[in-house]
Amino acid sequence: MKVEDTFEIDAPRWTVWKVLVDPSYIPKLFPEIITAEMEPPGEITVGSRTKVYGKIGKIRFEIYLEFPRVENEVCLMSRQLPGGLFQLFSQAVFLEAVGMQTRVKTSFEFALVPEYAAKVTDVALFEKTVTNNLHAYARNLKEICELLPLPS
Repeated sequence: MKVEDTFEIDAPRWTVWKVLVDPSYIPKLFPEIITAEMEPPGEITVGSRTKVYGKIGKIRFEIYLEFPRVENEVCLMSRQLPGGLFQLFSQAVFLEAVGMQTRVKTSFEFALVPEYAAKVTDVALFEKTVTNNLHAYARNLKEICELLPLPS
């Protein structure tokens, strides 16, 4: 499945970027994520890897991601590593400055691992929950960035 959103944030591009590369925001951006462990610790850079833990309904899951493309204030991409909930998961976030605002385009693509799908009583409902979680990412990113104080 593919989930895409385009929206504007009333904050400069560098503010949005700081949220995107700070791993402490991962659980705040994705409602179903409980925690994320970065390797190496610190800001997300090319080659960073993360192990994400979450829960959807009664199903606990893990997602293993790496970041093959991290272009300062322009683009952040992640992709699934073997293991975990998805057999395919990719994320692309593109930023464009529009005055003091930022236009954001997000694109996610995912497919469940058959073993997880076998544990789910209603796969369509589960996929809808994942889709809603990915749309919430856009809303949460906007809200967090617009609430952050601007430097004086």
